[in-house]
Amino acid sequence: MKVAICMPSRGLIHSRVIERLLPTYDRTDSKIFFTHDKGIPDCFNDLTQRALEWGADILWFIEDDNGIEDDTYDKMIKYIDEYPVVTHNYPINPTHNVIQDKDDRLFFGTGCTMIRRDILEGYTWQAKYNYALPDYRRIEIPEKARSRMYGMHDIEFAVYCYNNKIPIKALREHIAHYKVEEMGDMHKNKGWHIIYDIRDKIITSKSSAQE
Repeated sequence: MKVAICMPSRGLIHSRVIERLLPTYDRTDSKIFFTHDKGIPDCFNDLTQRALEWGADILWFIEDDNGIEDDTYDKMIKYIDEYPVVTHNYPINPTHNVIQDKDDRLFFGTGCTMIRRDILEGYTWQAKYNYALPDYRRIEIPEKARSRMYGMHDIEFAVYCYNNKIPIKALREHIAHYKVEEMGDMHKNKGWHIIYDIRDKIITSKSSAQE
């Protein structure tokens, strides 16, 4: 099984993300694809096209601030035959990446998500829609406002899965999610970028931790 590790970088990747990824890369039939100088959703479309052309069976999106564990691949890949989309939870201060609504629909970020080839063949990542609660009515974001929006490609994909009855498996345990506390400054801290894992900054509720 050929796995394309797709890293939708917009120009920077945390060193710990690569350090955590390399042991899995070394033991799997995989290839890493990077993007540079592209925003969302262009970076996702670029990666998807190149990974499919390479012949990937699985596209594993790992964003530039998500740090996997040594067993993350094994925990996710075992579900891929039954669930064409497998996503992993990570903290978004002070909440969680994976959200389940009252109708049991799953919404999730793409920070650590495996998607089978057949799901993405012919699919185009988009970031021009929002969804109004409580019924997730689709609303097109005005062109002028899109330049100020960030993301939304993940919500659009989750709705696409729901509308097309594509089952999703969500692993609820948190992996690392790195954020910058302070950029390095040669005059202040000798260029040291102060990075933290959100898991160390939040208190997870018992109910969320046990999901």
